[in-house]
Amino acid sequence: MTHLFDVLNSTDPRAVLQANLERLDASPAFMRLPSLIHGTATPDLGSPTAGTFALGDLWTDAACASWRCTAAGTPGAWVQWEPATAASFPTGAIPDGYRVARCDEHGKLYYYGAGAAAWREAIPTLPAGRIRFDDQGELWLKCTDDLYRKLVGVLVDG
Repeated sequence: MTHLFDVLNSTDPRAVLQANLERLDASPAFMRLPSLIHGTATPDLGSPTAGTFALGDLWTDAACASWRCTAAGTPGAWVQWEPATAASFPTGAIPDGYRVARCDEHGKLYYYGAGAAAWREAIPTLPAGRIRFDDQGELWLKCTDDLYRKLVGVLVDG
């Protein structure tokens, strides 16, 4: 991908916007696949439970949530860096505090646990996901934890 198409000067902005979103979605910059253990994708949710890791290492669990190593070790200390994005809540062994952005609910953020084995709605400091619309219908791309760049001007109809 070398560029996005011009939406503002297009005769069919919706089609061009869709093409841009598909290009972004297919970009290696936005691909997140589970981390490998001996060549096989991890089947577990949460941070790694075995292996030696360095400060700053990244891990992607089975639901594609990202984790960052905050203290080197075996397995080290970890924080969830980005939530999993899913249309339903994961099942099985779920770590306390695990975060999921529900794509079927426009990126609404939930966390698991906090004393009860249940999903609870979270109020994020930043919108979940890498692409979001603001309340004026502007499309923004997440570059870092606290930096967004406006991509195009679009209107969202309900």
